[in-house]
Amino acid sequence: MFKKRKITNILAGLTICILGSVITGCGSGNKSTLDTSNVTLITKVSPYGEVGYAMVCDFGDTVDSKYLDPKNFSVETTVDNKTETRNITRVYTNSEIAISDESKDGKYVVIELNPEDANATTLGFNEEAFL
Repeated sequence: MFKKRKITNILAGLTICILGSVITGCGSGNKSTLDTSNVTLITKVSPYGEVGYAMVCDFGDTVDSKYLDPKNFSVETTVDNKTETRNITRVYTNSEIAISDESKDGKYVVIELNPEDANATTLGFNEEAFL
């Protein structure tokens, strides 16, 4: 039987990249640091279950997207006490908490993740509990 992990645990695991990270190039030229209260997890349902698809980070001020580079971000997730890196596919700005086909001026930075990552799932299976 599948058990859905608490979204707060998943958010905490996925936002390791944001904690303590500093992003330069924000609208006012300042550096910003985020904590988990500034991050929203976006999930998608795939044929094999729900996956963490993107993280939307609220920087409070408009972010200049020309300074965003996926190489400047890292996302890690922890599953069963094992921490692994997620693959980032896109990073861009948006004016709302949502994914988009193109970057829009706004205070939100969207970090899209590869839904095919082995550690992308938000569902867990406990074999011992099942047997």
